[in-house]
Amino acid sequence: GTEPPIEAIVKVVKQSYMRKFRRQVRKDKAMRRKVGEHPNLLYSRWVGPDNKGRIWKARRFCKGGPVMRLRALSDGKLREAYIAYIIHETLQALSHLHNNDFQHTSVKPSNILLTESFDVMLTDPWA
Repeated sequence: GTEPPIEAIVKVVKQSYMRKFRRQVRKDKAMRRKVGEHPNLLYSRWVGPDNKGRIWKARRFCKGGPVMRLRALSDGKLREAYIAYIIHETLQALSHLHNNDFQHTSVKPSNILLTESFDVMLTDPWA
């Protein structure tokens, strides 16, 4: 069967950043092979280069946005149960990374995203 389409964010890498991003692509692929998949980890996918030498970076679109946005939407007050759930799911992702000898060095609210169904996704695990 055919999988349903997913919404994604796509970024075209500028020529001036190409060298840096080629290193990043190699690093991302190596990390992904080492760590594997986890339901709370959000990886980018890299495509290219195309016939113009451009590289495309894509990842799943998380409609809920970063968790720091929740604070603004709730007048700065989040229910304890929401906070506990977000922390628990984030720790699940971190535990998976650590169990595979990988350390996320940039855990911050802007790297913790929420899907429309309130799934917690930790992104940028290579940062």
